[in-house]
Amino acid sequence: MRHRHERRFAREIARLKRALPWARYFFEAGSLVRIPLALLFIFGGVLWFLPFVGLWMLPIGLLLLAFDLPALRPLVAATAIRLRYYLRTRFGARKANGALAKGTQPTTRAD
Repeated sequence: MRHRHERRFAREIARLKRALPWARYFFEAGSLVRIPLALLFIFGGVLWFLPFVGLWMLPIGLLLLAFDLPALRPLVAATAIRLRYYLRTRFGARKANGALAKGTQPTTRAD
């Protein structure tokens, strides 16, 4: 079961690298860069009520920390898969059906 989680984590990281080429440096950097950066992101996520920092920093910190802590990998991979599925189902239909207004359904012809 552990190998399945490792493969899933590697697949999600590969997809993330393709989607965000500018963030590749953080994925390939060593632990000396990743761990302090991850802890800063997590700390910033805890201070979500301040103007610049917010809850968006928490998942980024956990993702960076999952590279070095194998116990976090299944949780981070499962969350990334669920988020990708949610975004695809939520916003994918609008792309496939053209530019739909928010809350409208595509019309079909009854011949």
